[in-house]
Amino acid sequence: MTAAGFSADVRFVIAALPQPAFLYTPDGIVAVVNSAVERMASTSLTGRTVEEVIASLGVSQPDGTPIAACDLPALRALARQMVTDCPLVITAADGTFYAIRASSFPLLQDGIVVGILSGWSDVTALSRVLCDEKRRRSEAEAFVKREEAIAETLVQQNEELLAQDEKFRQHLEEQVRNQKAFVESEQRVRRTLDRLLSPGRELPNFELAVTSSISGCCRN
Repeated sequence: MTAAGFSADVRFVIAALPQPAFLYTPDGIVAVVNSAVERMASTSLTGRTVEEVIASLGVSQPDGTPIAACDLPALRALARQMVTDCPLVITAADGTFYAIRASSFPLLQDGIVVGILSGWSDVTALSRVLCDEKRRRSEAEAFVKREEAIAETLVQQNEELLAQDEKFRQHLEEQVRNQKAFVESEQRVRRTLDRLLSPGRELPNFELAVTSSISGCCRN
């Protein structure tokens, strides 16, 4: 079936659509395209196969991998599938990149597929917005992770400083206890000496010997 095989109404609808639109024959040959398709391809695609359409417009998967002809919505519709909003990317003849959503529907007459209607919706602007949003979200998540890591490091460092302070406090307390014990011991020694050296006190032989020894050391 050629373009003449489709009614004038169908061809008129295809031509009036603002978005790229194709009408394929049951053999997968382009029968009718509108001006939006011709502007992208910079050439007529009428009479071309699906494979030639893929090559002319650089049709690929969203991640840039090539798409097999059997996976193109137009050929899937030949198997009576109604394909809607299939994400694809194309590169126009002038090098412009487009993100599109492709939809294809079989045209049936008496239960027989007599053609395929395919339309492309340009979602490039939306795709860029979504990519920017994804990038900003990724950057925000990375920023939050960095801040959380910094906060965790600061908490760990603070805990280490607190532990060091606690050890230092315990060390000071031990020094104070030792100093206190030393002072108390010194005071006991002083009291003992004072008692032993008190004037007029009759000293026992042992105390007298100690006192004499201490006095002798002091004179020397």
